[in-house]
Amino acid sequence: MKKVVVFLLFLVNTVIFAAVANLSVKNIEVVNNQEVPAEVVLSAMSLKEGNTFSSEAAVDDFQKIKATGYFDDVVIQPITQDGGVKVVVNVFEKADVSSLLAANGIKALQNDESVDKTTIISNINVIGNKSLSAEEVTDIVGIKKGDYLSTKKIEDAQKKLLASG
Repeated sequence: MKKVVVFLLFLVNTVIFAAVANLSVKNIEVVNNQEVPAEVVLSAMSLKEGNTFSSEAAVDDFQKIKATGYFDDVVIQPITQDGGVKVVVNVFEKADVSSLLAANGIKALQNDESVDKTTIISNINVIGNKSLSAEEVTDIVGIKKGDYLSTKKIEDAQKKLLASG
């Protein structure tokens, strides 16, 4: 019953949001994933950066992400940002998600050698930026507080910053 209520609240919120504005997706952020790589979630979604946000696409993406079988629950939350929409995908992984990933040939984040499981990012400070706000920089780099330290994420963040100009 609780899941039905959460889904209905999500659906009502998304429909109201989509009815108010015809905005493009500026950013998609996957949060709360400990084992499932964000790329798995993003590849299941039809909403992409640059697309026009619609409630139909968000509901469809909710169903596609749930259909992967890796999650007990998924919450998709659109947030207005910089004249567009930031889509936050909050996932709640199943207890046996590592074995499910392994069965499909996907390496769990906890098993990735490039992730330092002894170091968790506790804070992100942006200094020296002139043309972008600290929030814009952190959105671009995609590293967030609470993530494990990963050399791959740091390298990807550097590439994204360089590409942003």
